[in-house]
Amino acid sequence: MNRWDLLIAEKPYRIAELEAYVHSPHHADPYAHGDEGQASCGVWYFHKKGGTYKSGSFKGMDLACGDKDCDVFAGLLLRSVVDADGKLTEGPCLVVDKILELNGKASIAAFADGRSAAELSALDTGGLRLQRAEVPRADPVRSSARVGLVLREETSEDMKGPKTHMQGRPVEFCTRPYRFSTVAERLTKFRSGFVATAHLTGAEGVGKLGLSDQNFSKYVKAAEDGKSQDPKAWINRKISTQPELCEFIGACHGVLDLLPSGMYVLPCFDSVLTWQGALFIKQGLYRGAVFKFRLVLPEEYPDQGPDLFFTSEVFHPMVDPKTGQVELGSLFPEWRPGRDFAAFALPHLHRAFLRREYFSSNARPALNPEAKQLFISDPALFAERAAAPYL
Repeated sequence: MNRWDLLIAEKPYRIAELEAYVHSPHHADPYAHGDEGQASCGVWYFHKKGGTYKSGSFKGMDLACGDKDCDVFAGLLLRSVVDADGKLTEGPCLVVDKILELNGKASIAAFADGRSAAELSALDTGGLRLQRAEVPRADPVRSSARVGLVLREETSEDMKGPKTHMQGRPVEFCTRPYRFSTVAERLTKFRSGFVATAHLTGAEGVGKLGLSDQNFSKYVKAAEDGKSQDPKAWINRKISTQPELCEFIGACHGVLDLLPSGMYVLPCFDSVLTWQGALFIKQGLYRGAVFKFRLVLPEEYPDQGPDLFFTSEVFHPMVDPKTGQVELGSLFPEWRPGRDFAAFALPHLHRAFLRREYFSSNARPALNPEAKQLFISDPALFAERAAAPYL
């Protein structure tokens, strides 16, 4: 998005928003179309249904990045573009309309002129091509759940009713943060999703994205409220409001197969109930630190919850200074078998080093009261103590 320009009829545009769809043997995103156009790489795939180009508000175009030989169907859906004057064209349908307008074509079929997706190279198709930016940009890229997806039941061959395009577990993919934008603050379509995703993942620097204090707080609360909900309640339910989207993202957040960035976890050779991990901190007060930890499952799991311990020295309000045990009560106030899982502790552990709410006077009782009090009374000295073990 920052290193390439899109030339539409030789007029330069920046790709300002896109969504990723990838279905492979190891990443079964059921919302990928699975059209043969997505099985090529580096070509333009205009969305089809039943072999016919979609029309009206259903139009869309991907930069395909699949591989037929490896059974990979993938595409980056172009949702928004910005011209050299800063004018935003928002929405997949309007992006396609802009392509047709500037090329003087009445329809996608007229633009394609009998060529398949595999014949529409993204680098040299006349009237629509990518070109490296003369000066790479450094615009922050925000992420959110994709727009317009509805949670479905897992597809089976004999299933009746609404289905996803391909096989896979919709609950694991429906709200994954596969929507990306460099102009999130300018978008009108479900901007709240960027707020909810940032809040739940602990991402810093996102800010309020031009939202009022009231709306920002409303969306954060909705995401938090959703965390206590069963995702099944959202099956076949269309999202129509901003708070609904945030609530939905919160409801599905716990079941996402998202290992936090910078975290690595492996089972111990002598016990499948103990997992060893390492966490590399990339920002915040602990930036540059590498901490080792151990996730321990009881014999009664999943009827009883896990314990989490640091094996590295960590000066943190949530970490017992003697045992290294991590406070999990805020994540699991009451363990709910079948709804709570040990893996939920991993993003919680990651957030503990990024979110200042874990240090505040309103946080749960600290396992290390000294660390909590020092953070409140003398942040500079706290930073020194926090950094000391790994300097």
